[in-house]
Amino acid sequence: VQDGGFPLKYFQNGSVAIRSLPKETRNFKGKPYILEEAIHADYALIQAWKADRFGNLVFRGTARNFNIDMAKAGRATIAQVEEIVDYLDAEHIDVPGVYIESLVRSCPLQQTAASKKPAVQGPENCIAKRAAQELKDGMYVNLGAGLPEASASYVSKDVNIMLQSENGILGMGP
Repeated sequence: VQDGGFPLKYFQNGSVAIRSLPKETRNFKGKPYILEEAIHADYALIQAWKADRFGNLVFRGTARNFNIDMAKAGRATIAQVEEIVDYLDAEHIDVPGVYIESLVRSCPLQQTAASKKPAVQGPENCIAKRAAQELKDGMYVNLGAGLPEASASYVSKDVNIMLQSENGILGMGP
């Protein structure tokens, strides 16, 4: 990888269209490392367990895996939270509010009389609908685990965006 030449894109016939450039390497304490540029997204959509009125966030379980990093990588970060409180204990804050552009409280699930099934298929649809309104032509968006398909469903047909999502752990959440 550090020497470059790794295939990044292929032509339809299978030949390599674009190869990677060489990467900068440095030694730290005698061990070689390849340097990568940080990920930057126009919007980072994340889900947290709790927030306070200042936007400070607390995660629960495996939600700590990628949400903390992605909250800091987005130019604007929108956090969907289960609960908003007045204050959080500073020792429990996972992401300081300075990184958070907006908070959205999870939508409560409502049941229809006929089906007794939730009218909204999960709390992620609340943030997905709101986030889709912010997406503009040509944006690259990291939506976090679980939200890419939901947000994509609400994007206007005349908007072309590039969605990216990292791997998650099935059956686990905030």
